[in-house]
Amino acid sequence: MANQTLTGRHGRRASADSEPSSLIFGPLSESNVSHIVQVDTDPFVVRAYNLTEGDVVVVEMVDGDGAGSMFAPFCPFDGQSSLTYTRNVLVIGIPGRYRFVLQRTDGEAVPLGMAFVRAYPAQMSHDYLVAYMRCNGG
Repeated sequence: MANQTLTGRHGRRASADSEPSSLIFGPLSESNVSHIVQVDTDPFVVRAYNLTEGDVVVVEMVDGDGAGSMFAPFCPFDGQSSLTYTRNVLVIGIPGRYRFVLQRTDGEAVPLGMAFVRAYPAQMSHDYLVAYMRCNGG
């Protein structure tokens, strides 16, 4: 029996899963490097679906004009932020420009078209964000 993940959910979270603009990686992805995502005043929630053991989506900060010319690992806590098959939700609350890189830890081919990653703005209170950062060592 399949889980109905959006049952009973209303608002931005429910609609974000179906918006094409929230898609980072999906069935039509041609590259393992995503487009640039701009985080402003609202934090972004990044969710990964259908990752298997060995798949990892790393987060990089982008600097420079336009699409960016310099990239640095996004390390707000202890090491570079990433999504895996066991840790598939990440909140980015620091304003800036980000990109995501889909890769494998074992050197096998990247699962383009199989992994789904979505990012969308989430309305959160300042208190929630402070609590989140405390829980993660920030």
